[in-house]
Amino acid sequence: MRHTEYFYRCSPEYLNLLDGQLRDEVLEVVARLKPRRTQAEVNQDLTWLFASRGWSFSSFPPAMPDTPRADLEMMRVSKEGLTPQRSSQACLASSTLEHRWIADFAKQFGLHRVYLEAQFGKKEAAVMDFCKLQIAYYERHMSLGIVILLEDPGSFFGHRRASVAGMASFAPAKELLPIIGLECPIWLIGISG
Repeated sequence: MRHTEYFYRCSPEYLNLLDGQLRDEVLEVVARLKPRRTQAEVNQDLTWLFASRGWSFSSFPPAMPDTPRADLEMMRVSKEGLTPQRSSQACLASSTLEHRWIADFAKQFGLHRVYLEAQFGKKEAAVMDFCKLQIAYYERHMSLGIVILLEDPGSFFGHRRASVAGMASFAPAKELLPIIGLECPIWLIGISG
């Protein structure tokens, strides 16, 4: 997949300060993604790819197969093998409010916790992700938030254009971040097929 990046209150240099391999690791996952027919399949691929690199994840996506699709070229990986990476506690962005805020993925890089959200839902869900990351940053749980969005949901899921109306996408999210004025560093990644 191709990608576009936007650094909000951070930079490639900031990512390197957190960990020299962080940016390459995330972009390698993005590059290995394949176009899929459903959002659930994209989420499954992300879980296979991130968990195999040591990222914790909050839950298995619906209908997660026992092994990854062959085109991901991941040998000797199984759903059972990923189970140790499944940890809502590691992905817990905030527990000080009545609602527990849990990120899709999390990884510790030395002293720095990074949360990652893959948002293929409605625009409102992306705003909730931004709020979740801001709360985690405010509570000092997080050094960086990463949000992955589609650049053009209509072309990515072209077979179902009507159902992608109102779906979160890269350009509006990029425009929204400075307007809402979050204080946390967010690396926004837009993907396209």
